[in-house]
Amino acid sequence: MKSKVKVFAKRRGFTIVELVIVIVVVAVLAAVAIPTLSGVVKEAKISVVSQLAANFNKAVVGNEATGDSIVTMHDAVCAIEDYGFEESDAIDEDGDYCVVWDSEKNRFVVFDRETKTVCDEENSTPITKLWQVVDDMPDEQDTSLYLSNNFTETVVNAEVGIDVGDNKHIEKIIYTDIDDIVKDIIIRINDPKTLVDDTNKGNDNVTIIYAYDTENPGTSEDSDTPDVPDSTDTPESSDKTEDSDKRDEPEVFDPDKIVAEEGKVVYCVSDGKQYDSLANAMTIGGEMILLADINECDIQVTLDTILDLRGFTVGYKNEQSDDTIVINGGSLIVKDSSENKGGKIQNNCNPRNNCAAIRLKVGTLIVEAGTIQGSKIAIYAEVKTSVTINEGTIIGKGNVGMGIYLLSDVILEINGGYITTETTTRYAIAVNEGMIGYSIIINGGKIDRNVANFGAGEVIRNGGELSGEIKT
Repeated sequence: MKSKVKVFAKRRGFTIVELVIVIVVVAVLAAVAIPTLSGVVKEAKISVVSQLAANFNKAVVGNEATGDSIVTMHDAVCAIEDYGFEESDAIDEDGDYCVVWDSEKNRFVVFDRETKTVCDEENSTPITKLWQVVDDMPDEQDTSLYLSNNFTETVVNAEVGIDVGDNKHIEKIIYTDIDDIVKDIIIRINDPKTLVDDTNKGNDNVTIIYAYDTENPGTSEDSDTPDVPDSTDTPESSDKTEDSDKRDEPEVFDPDKIVAEEGKVVYCVSDGKQYDSLANAMTIGGEMILLADINECDIQVTLDTILDLRGFTVGYKNEQSDDTIVINGGSLIVKDSSENKGGKIQNNCNPRNNCAAIRLKVGTLIVEAGTIQGSKIAIYAEVKTSVTINEGTIIGKGNVGMGIYLLSDVILEINGGYITTETTTRYAIAVNEGMIGYSIIINGGKIDRNVANFGAGEVIRNGGELSGEIKT
């Protein structure tokens, strides 16, 4: 009987050469396919953003056709909103590409966040003239920033242009080393309660647009007056222009309509309440409007504050032993919305006490109107503070009075106003020996009497009128 023997064919695996060939082929295919696929994805992303930019530009072109000018990013946002888009449509903070407004060409373009360039080889617009809408402060400030209404932060470490749009939540914009900025930037604010820190140092590259009337806060000033529609305008375009104008004109706050409650001396705009003491109101911050003369002293300013004197006086009319107002960690803007600008901050201390009407310990003082007067010193600026005089009168009273007294590292900028002292033996502005690092920048206004520059600082005179001498 024959035995059956199964014969199995010998199986052979892949050789090393074959495996290498397969790996090489796969690598070649991947090298070709992956960039192609990446390019397709990239083009798809750019296409989506490009379509959005094209839609926005239709709104811009339509706006130009009506004769309305677009000067700021806020104007551009208003233009796209007129055509049915929303501010939020322009926000994409996480994507590789985003829509930005090119202020040089007045067109929306696609911006590549990785390369920090516009997706257009012919575009040479500087980064600071490209604007994007943001909800919060980005880690990298690749372009100038338009703050949406959702932005509720204090802007810190700003390096580029800022446009607050219609946002009423921004209380302060803080720039670092603004003196070192060599690129042109624009800062646009639309609320007098919004304070801009470190912009009062005379940097010619920085332009601030106040989109409100400083005498009537709320009145827009940042765009041209729209043309009056003629009889050839269609009803639709007339209605659209009228609606746009209504939206662009915030309600004007009229301090003259405030009815003072019995015993109340100041109205706080921030919380809408009246207070019987300016010192108490200062703990709230924001804008303060005087309702009566205030006999107080040692009023501490620790928050950013606007004080509207409105023709009234702050400070004891008789002798006192303290400074009237002390800025100790905040910023103070002094203005006067009354017709005669007769408001006053005064100090009548015994000259031996060395008191001041306003003493800066830490912070910034900006005088827009009114009178600051002291029987010894009107304004006393301590180390590393900043004073700007735009308008108003600064006067040292009596035989020993001085207008402004500076210590080391103080920046004093005079753009207007009148600074003097009642006696010819004293100084309108004084710095004693031993003081260093200070700057007195005179751009305008009138300084009546001598300036004592006895320290190791600088006096820069670009204009203004000086009746006395700069003594060294």
